[in-house]
Amino acid sequence: MGCHQPTVRDFYSSSKTTPIPSKLKLRVTQACTEFCAVDGRAFDVITDDDFQNLAKVLFDAGRSLYKSSIEIKELLPHSTTVSRNVTRLYEEYKLHLVNICEQLNSFCLVVDQWKESYT
Repeated sequence: MGCHQPTVRDFYSSSKTTPIPSKLKLRVTQACTEFCAVDGRAFDVITDDDFQNLAKVLFDAGRSLYKSSIEIKELLPHSTTVSRNVTRLYEEYKLHLVNICEQLNSFCLVVDQWKESYT
């Protein structure tokens, strides 16, 4: 947890925004629709901060390599790599949560039923 691994954002970023062409927006909408519908994902996964972070990192990677063609399969990690990283991430979050809980004097748990508002 102490070392900082550089990300694409560390090497390339731009504050300049440009209007999104409607054809590109339509292609992204189609891909998002298929992403949700084909595997039964919740529609609002697209608005989730983590999904948007993934989209931004992928977009920035493409933007930084704009002079060459990249194979998306080479960019995306293998499912085994993701699985191993989930275990590592779990341990990091667990330690963080334990540190937070050790500082608490009291706490309250609230149980709520989950509801998907878009289906």
